[in-house]
Amino acid sequence: MDTIKQRAEEYAQRIKDEQEDAYIFTDAEVLVEGAYEAGAREERNELLRWRDPRVELPKVGENVLVKIGGESYFVGYLDLYNCFCQITNTVEFHTVNEVLGWRYIVNE
Repeated sequence: MDTIKQRAEEYAQRIKDEQEDAYIFTDAEVLVEGAYEAGAREERNELLRWRDPRVELPKVGENVLVKIGGESYFVGYLDLYNCFCQITNTVEFHTVNEVLGWRYIVNE
């Protein structure tokens, strides 16, 4: 996977190639790279951020990564009763107060 900086440079070059006439200023490529890089970093930070379940909950039924203590994690989902459900050989439930945090699972 390319670094954010490499992706920003490729994106700026692609924009420049597609809109050659629109590039009047030599600094435009630098501005496009900077904007892309800032957006990519913000997206990464948002995806990796642990959310406090007492403040923000995922959609009901959406699979998320759940942290319940120290190094204890599981993939689960929020049910209709605001409990995080862990599915193993048996179904385990964790209340919002037992969960330290949760975050989205990205499949890209």
